[in-house]
Amino acid sequence: MLRSNTRRIEERLRAVERAFLPDVERRALPPGVTIPTDQGDLLDGAEKVLRERSRGKPDPALAERIATLRSWRSRAPGTDGLRDYSGRFGFAGVLRFDTSSGHRIYRIEAETLPRHINNLHLILGGEGTLLHDAGSFLDSTWRDLGVGFAAIRSGWGEQTRIEDVDDIVVSHSHIDHFGGCAWFKENTGARIHVHELDFRVLVDFDERIAFAEKELEIFFERAGLSGDESDELLSLYVSTKALVRSCEVDRILRDGDFIQAGIEVIHTPGHCPGQICLRLGDHLLTADHVLPDISPHVGPESITPHTGVTHYLEALEKVASIEGIRRALPGHGEAIDDLYGRVDRIMVHHDRRLHKVITLCEEPRTVLDICAGLFGRRTGYHRILALQETGAHVEHLHMTGRLKIANLDEIECGSASAYRYMRREGIETGGTFRRENAADS
Repeated sequence: MLRSNTRRIEERLRAVERAFLPDVERRALPPGVTIPTDQGDLLDGAEKVLRERSRGKPDPALAERIATLRSWRSRAPGTDGLRDYSGRFGFAGVLRFDTSSGHRIYRIEAETLPRHINNLHLILGGEGTLLHDAGSFLDSTWRDLGVGFAAIRSGWGEQTRIEDVDDIVVSHSHIDHFGGCAWFKENTGARIHVHELDFRVLVDFDERIAFAEKELEIFFERAGLSGDESDELLSLYVSTKALVRSCEVDRILRDGDFIQAGIEVIHTPGHCPGQICLRLGDHLLTADHVLPDISPHVGPESITPHTGVTHYLEALEKVASIEGIRRALPGHGEAIDDLYGRVDRIMVHHDRRLHKVITLCEEPRTVLDICAGLFGRRTGYHRILALQETGAHVEHLHMTGRLKIANLDEIECGSASAYRYMRREGIETGGTFRRENAADS
């Protein structure tokens, strides 16, 4: 509830902040961007939520923001006022981070899918103008990027526009991160950089979906789904990808490459084959590899090579071994000030999930059965994600010898297509990850 209330306050304050963009910036915003006409109502609403949340002890920073924005209604802030405010609180949803490598990172929040927010990071101070991830193909991405670039110009004095983007580094080939690349390529000529294991997804998305659909169909059959449910979920899976367009790629990345001086590529597969993090001195752009509040979705490697729990845990250990990271900037959610502690907590989460799968498999169970034990009843696309997440953990335990296929004879003779997994006797279940002294969660 506390986090939900904070989000409600932020949404109101950011809407008010947009109203104080200079007229020249407001005229330059993309079509469809609405600026509030009654800022007082929004400020009153934010103040009410703040009082309800704090029970008489309001957060000083939020209270000061509200008071400052109220004062601006009677007296425009001017350039100095805007920049002082932006430096302290951010502006219109944009935050700035200064790195030890000399780069300036601006985080822009963009709605890439309905009610789904991504962090797109504009990187300045190096060679040209670089954008980390391009958002999606939806108009809401361009709306929020337009507001973000306007806020960066007004709040911090940076003279850069969307059309000035020279390079886009794609963190991984999921549509909320690369779906906007085709637009950038066609309208700005930006160079597209992506890891070699995600290259083919960007240049031939139709092929990727055709292969993934076939592998997903096999996975559903082995998981124990009926033919009708499998067909329904496959149709849903394909429909969500229908509007994505392929695009040309200018540079293929590998682990250890440098985008430019001071920006290092770190390959961290698991969530996606070509998932990369970018190191800029004491900051690490983690995209979806490390998130602040949830563990990113991991599917089985049988569907997509170089994904899966095994790769993901190994990549977490890789990130944990990087010294000197003061702050991590994820693809969703707030900045992470304790990257190493967060990595430990994610490892504990997966360790517990693996142990629960083993417990559920005291008797022979299909992936469908195990999914019900882990996630309960899920519907729509969430059901696909839950089945894939279950399959990834079952796959890891089977590969490492902790589970066996209990109905192997039926599989071999063709009398059954669904695999039933069972705990292998005489095998210790501990040690599902190797990082020592992992913090409990």
